[in-house]
Amino acid sequence: MGNVEKERSNTKFLRLKQIVAPHGCVGVSRSHWYFLIKQGRAPSPVKLGRLSLWRAEEVEAFCESLTHNT
Repeated sequence: MGNVEKERSNTKFLRLKQIVAPHGCVGVSRSHWYFLIKQGRAPSPVKLGRLSLWRAEEVEAFCESLTHNT
């Protein structure tokens, strides 16, 4: 197994409901989350068929940047 394959197998993904309000780390609505993605301020999803998933480490970094900017 190559390094890229190992990295993919260890990557954790989050669904939208794990990211946005009321239960996620980002306290915004779904529509605002997609607005932030369109602006390039939030991480883009990875498509798996019709399912949109986000890499957990990218979302965590985004959440950290929010806490450091306030």
